[in-house]
Amino acid sequence: MRFNSTSPRIGHVGTFDVHNFGDLLYPLLVDRMLRHRYSLGPTIKYGLLGGKAYPSQAYHTLGMENLWTRGNELDALIVGGGSLLRTDWGVICDDYAARIHAKFQRSLGYQMRRLSNRFRTRPMTWTSYARRKFMRPTQRGPFIIHRDWLGRGTRLGYFSIGAVHEFAGADAESIRLAMNGADSIYVRDDWTASCLDRAGVTSRKVVAPDVAVLVSRYWDRSDCVTRGRKQLQDAGLDPTGPTLIFQCNRTSAELREDLIQAIHEIHGTNCWQVVCLPIGHCLGDVETLAEVAEEAGNRVTFIDPGSVEGTIDLIASADAVCATSMHAGLTAFSFERPLVVGPIAAPKMGGFIQQCGLPDWTRLKSWSDLKRSLHAASTEPLERRTDRITRAAQLVDRAVDHVMNGLQCGGRANGK
Repeated sequence: MRFNSTSPRIGHVGTFDVHNFGDLLYPLLVDRMLRHRYSLGPTIKYGLLGGKAYPSQAYHTLGMENLWTRGNELDALIVGGGSLLRTDWGVICDDYAARIHAKFQRSLGYQMRRLSNRFRTRPMTWTSYARRKFMRPTQRGPFIIHRDWLGRGTRLGYFSIGAVHEFAGADAESIRLAMNGADSIYVRDDWTASCLDRAGVTSRKVVAPDVAVLVSRYWDRSDCVTRGRKQLQDAGLDPTGPTLIFQCNRTSAELREDLIQAIHEIHGTNCWQVVCLPIGHCLGDVETLAEVAEEAGNRVTFIDPGSVEGTIDLIASADAVCATSMHAGLTAFSFERPLVVGPIAAPKMGGFIQQCGLPDWTRLKSWSDLKRSLHAASTEPLERRTDRITRAAQLVDRAVDHVMNGLQCGGRANGK
């Protein structure tokens, strides 16, 4: 597969500038995939604010305002993956809260607006300031991008994306125009496809599991396990296990008594080494899991690898994984690790389980089900997990080829 240019400029936009494992994983995975599968060079990466989510991040992102600047024209732009089909600005900016405050707290313009709020009947918030600062005036959501906004000839592909909510009114109109004008669309679950249908999107949408199911293809399994066990050993644990990697978010940790009781049960029954692994730093995982570890006592060890690769290594080396993070679950699924999904109501989790063909017991209704589901997961034959990841990877390969063909050939997603 070749572009008109021998070294095409391919942009890649998403939430790659927040400290969250899944968001930071996408650019690394896409670069490896483009290099190995299509012989293409690294992408030019864009985030809402730009910069780095944390100092040792492996790549730098440009702010999204650079997408609209003349002289920065791209041959193609990939939007995704992740929960990018959304217009809930308040939630989006909450994820960026620390970075937005740090970026603007010394800005004269921002400080003047804060001062003028004293005299406004409708004060300007830092969320609205960030939106006006970085987005186009007609943009309904930061990652709902219309092809016409890009440089002439730039092709646009939506890649492994998910919707967060339904769309109505002006939001639905914006989604309809953006999607019907794209060259290719790959969504990660049927719920997202249905949301787009109800918004009036008529373009062809390829539905497949999230692209993160391919992690084990592009990170060597043996090397990951070796490095992961070294982390366990450095933390004073037995690297040969049995080790349960555990993660939960603030919402699922609210039923703290049930959660701690469940951890005590699995520790006492099979002597599991429970490792609390933060996934969403920007979502409060570090604070939440530190509290869980403290309340659980010596039954839990808190480990923060501090990098995407370190997190992959720990998950790959685990004997089982229990998480409310979809990308922790996808990584475990990719490496054929026994998996239990914590009690969380997000539609994307149901889509993940359905698209990957996981059993019903994978998803907990409450923390009291952890012992039973963990036993079912850890005693399931490996062949079944292997069959699932093989089928899921085949679906993703076809979806990725669909996106890349659209970017190469310039064919609109609606078939024109």
